[in-house]
Amino acid sequence: MFSIILCTYNRADILSEAIESALQQTWKDFELLVVDDGSEDSTRRVVGNYRAMDSRVRSHRHEHNRGLPAARNTGLAVASREWVTFIDSDDTYLPEHLEIRARSICDSPGVDLIHSPAKVSGEDWVADREDPSRRISLDQCRLGGTFFIRREKALEIGGFPAVEYGDDTLFYERAESAGFRIRLLEARTYVYNRSREDAITRRMAERQRNAGLKGAVCGGLSKPLS
Repeated sequence: MFSIILCTYNRADILSEAIESALQQTWKDFELLVVDDGSEDSTRRVVGNYRAMDSRVRSHRHEHNRGLPAARNTGLAVASREWVTFIDSDDTYLPEHLEIRARSICDSPGVDLIHSPAKVSGEDWVADREDPSRRISLDQCRLGGTFFIRREKALEIGGFPAVEYGDDTLFYERAESAGFRIRLLEARTYVYNRSREDAITRRMAERQRNAGLKGAVCGGLSKPLS
């Protein structure tokens, strides 16, 4: 039913936590597609070990780092299931994450995209997309890791745009403009980790404070390839 797309870059030290949280789901009908965006650490070995242990794990590797949107789009291109979803390599799922979404899809057969708020580990506030001097809750943002999308519909609107950050917000706006039938769930079963120093929302907020720039910090909340 689901293709879980896990895009990663040089996160071998924590990658197992994300993979384990996917493999331990109460809903078993899925494939886990790891897209390695040109990692230079031991990511290939970590993924290979899981492939040997569980036939649901697949992988695809970029020879060079191409960025999160490109890796997500690679995942969309090679996924084999009707529905696709995501997990960043420093985040985790609670065990019932997939099962709750599967039930929602069965209850709403016409839906094209499901999203939800996340359970946040770390700071819950980010700079506003329109006014970086103002801080808002992550609950007011679109979190790409929580998206569940019909694969054919995602491909229909061209996947994720090639931007440094905010690709999931722009994707969501494309989906709205294309007339996707969208459902918001309240189940906080995606654990969003903001404790690492390399989270893009933290880096972009610091950059904007230093330069006085306006732009999307709360936009898509994409982390560096995770």
